[in-house]
Amino acid sequence: FLSQVGDYTVYLSKKLISGEKIEIEERQNLNRLSAVADELSRSIEAVRMKFDSDGRWADELNEMLNEDYVGVFGESSEELERLLADYPTLIYDGPFSDHMLKGNLKMLEGAVEFSADEAKARASETLGTEQSSLRLIDESDGNMPCFVFENGDMTVSVTRQGGYIAYMRKYRAPTAESVDYESAVKIAEDYLNNKASQSFVSTYYLADEGVCTVNLVHKEGATLCYPDLIKVGVALDNGEVVFVEAAGYLANHYTRTIETPKYSADEAKHVLSDSLKVQGIRRAVIPTSGNSERHCYEFKCEGLDGEELLVYINVMTLEEESILILLSTDGGTLTE
Repeated sequence: FLSQVGDYTVYLSKKLISGEKIEIEERQNLNRLSAVADELSRSIEAVRMKFDSDGRWADELNEMLNEDYVGVFGESSEELERLLADYPTLIYDGPFSDHMLKGNLKMLEGAVEFSADEAKARASETLGTEQSSLRLIDESDGNMPCFVFENGDMTVSVTRQGGYIAYMRKYRAPTAESVDYESAVKIAEDYLNNKASQSFVSTYYLADEGVCTVNLVHKEGATLCYPDLIKVGVALDNGEVVFVEAAGYLANHYTRTIETPKYSADEAKHVLSDSLKVQGIRRAVIPTSGNSERHCYEFKCEGLDGEELLVYINVMTLEEESILILLSTDGGTLTE
């Protein structure tokens, strides 16, 4: 509740800063959120005062040990649940928006439902094993319902909707490293592009405990689609692909119409700070915190102190959408 309220007010502040107006419904949401916050505050304060008295916690514990008992704290928790269920559904461009919390799996929407046998056939094809060697070990529900199969030290998860591979993992500890990082990245790219009908390119990688995890994103023409992310893990002892995680791709991929930029890369470059030295430019679709996307020029830059940065400038508005700092480590690159 606190995260969503804070995020919602930041969203409204950004609207005002950009010259937009707060709508009547949004003001009503603010008023209701304020009222719920007041009620929560009073309820929590009442609980605090009750449990400040000596012996209260011991009394509650003794009662619960002796019988099926809902004491003061339990009753207060139920009241908090009721309060938190009674405030507006907030749909806005922010990470705590209700549409973000519920999830929206683009590739699974409207997809044909697979049976367990059909999913086993898909898992068998992926692992390169006989169907008879696979054992169904779980039928997971949640945001992405899957059939989970096991074959010795390998596990593969197949979505019920569409029969897509959500993840594949081989459980083993790699031994001495003999494969360099560049070779591991090439192995991951070749593996995924041989398996998928789409084109994927590697972006960044990170090696840890004998496995090089390579981030690969879908490339639409000349544009990198960062939301469409698949991670491939390559063992550094023998170059074996030991895991694939495709949940991000399944959640975000759809057939996009990549718009023609209104502004050129040179025009976007003039938006950058004079303190930045541009080292490379490419086009990219990036995710926002509110589950939408922005088409940008990605400028790889060097800062005054030699730090590496990625700056994203909107191709249609020339607004700065995001800045990431690249952190180089012995095992690869991280961003923040």
